[in-house]
Amino acid sequence: MNKISAKETEITLDLVEEQMELTPRFDNYRPLTTQEVDKIVRAARLAQSKVAREILYTIVRSVENVFSAIQDGIRAARSYEELSRLSDHSLADIGLNREDIAQMAYLGPESMSAMAELKAYAPLVSVGSYCVVFDTIIEELPKEMYPDRPWGPGNNPKTAVWKYLKTNSEFEIDKSIQNKLLITVASDGYLKKVR
Repeated sequence: MNKISAKETEITLDLVEEQMELTPRFDNYRPLTTQEVDKIVRAARLAQSKVAREILYTIVRSVENVFSAIQDGIRAARSYEELSRLSDHSLADIGLNREDIAQMAYLGPESMSAMAELKAYAPLVSVGSYCVVFDTIIEELPKEMYPDRPWGPGNNPKTAVWKYLKTNSEFEIDKSIQNKLLITVASDGYLKKVR
């Protein structure tokens, strides 16, 4: 089969549109040549293969997402089991208690680390002062940007900040600081102690 260039395809599709506009009037109508029909068929096959590739890509991404969710569930179960085995004293050393175990198991390792640090440092911050959590920008980065890293959207310091603030009203995100900065790696990470 002969290869067809993009330019030939454009010309062919333009020709078809032109013929379709002329057909209802029946003036200046001429049947398409065999070569023009062949070009149209090849252009249709090309378009069809693009659609098929897009459908296949969507299916593959969906299957990847399912397996990723399964892996996340397995990781959470393992994390829960590991945290459950720790003594109360060991949990306190990393800034946790028994009630925190289920929430921490759901978080990824990076979020767990940031959450433990927040719980450990929060009591040291005085009212009106800040606890700054860096690397919250990871939430905005595409997962594909760093496929070999354990962190990514949903498993990073910003995730920990959001979860921490749901259960702790002593701190609030102070967006006025990040809004003054041209670039920051701590978006939503400027936590002001208000109580």
